[in-house]
Amino acid sequence: MANYSLTPRVNMLAEKLLAKKSSINSERATILASISEDIAGMPPLVKKAQHFSQLMSDLPLYIGQDELIVGSQSSALRGAIFHTEEELNSPSVFGFLNRDLTHTPDYMTVISTGLDVLAQHMESRLKNIGSAISRNGMDEVNQGKAMLLACKGAETLTQRLAAELEAKANQESHPYRKAELQESVATLRHILGQPARTFKEACQAFYLIQLMMHLDNGGYAWVMLASIKHYTATTSVTLTPV
Repeated sequence: MANYSLTPRVNMLAEKLLAKKSSINSERATILASISEDIAGMPPLVKKAQHFSQLMSDLPLYIGQDELIVGSQSSALRGAIFHTEEELNSPSVFGFLNRDLTHTPDYMTVISTGLDVLAQHMESRLKNIGSAISRNGMDEVNQGKAMLLACKGAETLTQRLAAELEAKANQESHPYRKAELQESVATLRHILGQPARTFKEACQAFYLIQLMMHLDNGGYAWVMLASIKHYTATTSVTLTPV
C-alpha cells in the first residue's frame, strides 16, 4: 500500500486552521438585512436573486496566506455564517442548474460551458417572449430575470476576488508566490463565465459555485469540499450552517 504525507504547505495551512477557533460571523446577515426594504415590491424569486447579487457585491473578502483555491463565506478564518429557517427551505437562486432527475446542481455545466453561455441563452429567450405574455409566461420571465441576477452576482464576486489577488500579487516580493498569485488572477478572470481550461480552473470553478450556493440559502446540494481544498493545497472553509 502506498504511503502518503502532507506537503509542508498543507501542513502549515492545516495547523493554522486548527489553531483558530470557529466563531459566528454576522456579515452576511447584516448585509441582507440592510437591503431588504430597498427592493420591496419585486416578485419573490427576483427579489431573492437581487439580494444574492447585492450580497456578492458587498460581502467582505478573505484570502489566506499561501492559498491556491480562494473564496470564503466571511472575512474571518473559520467564520461561521447562519441562515434563517425560511432561507434554508427556500429554493436556490441557482436552481436553473438543476439536473432533471436528481434536482442536484449540474456542476459540469459551469465547469465545461460557463455561465456566460447560459446567460446569453436566457437573454435571447426573454427577448423572444416579448411583452404580451400570459401568467405562465410571466413566471418564466421572472425565473429568467432571477437567473441573470444570479449569474451577475457570481461574476461580481469572482472578479472582486481576482482584483484582490492582483493587489496581493503587485505587493508580493517572493517570485514563486508572485507567480502563483498571478496565475490565480488569470484563472478568476476566466471563470465562472467561461469554461475551465485546466484542472485547477475546474477546482476553483466548482468550489466557487458551491460556496455561492451556500451563501445563498445554505442547503442546496451540499457536498464536502475539504478534500478539494486539501488536494489543491489551500485552507479549508467551514461551510456547514450553524
